[in-house]
Amino acid sequence: MEVTTTRAGDRITVIAVCGQIDMQTAGQLQDAVHAALDVPVPRIVLDLADVGFCDSTGLSVFVYGHRHSTNRGGFLRLAAPTAFLTRVLTVVGIAQQIPVFDTVAAAVEAKE
Repeated sequence: MEVTTTRAGDRITVIAVCGQIDMQTAGQLQDAVHAALDVPVPRIVLDLADVGFCDSTGLSVFVYGHRHSTNRGGFLRLAAPTAFLTRVLTVVGIAQQIPVFDTVAAAVEAKE
């Protein structure tokens, strides 16, 4: 798995993930999310366009990031999930808790 962190403007951190998020790789994503949370009001967009698989450890990273960012007045948004990942997010109820957007641009531009 490859994780790349960039900035969208001066307020939003975009974390792009490429590959599989599973028990062996979720720590890498957790580290990136944790680093993005290290600001007073964390605003995070996870770009999931290139994620082919995500297990429960990856999903727990999404929930962790969402919980910690919203507790500090920010947000975590999921962007561009594949059809497989959209189905998983819906079935386990995460899509009802964490905002999901079709594109990174839509996630970045959405009103807070």
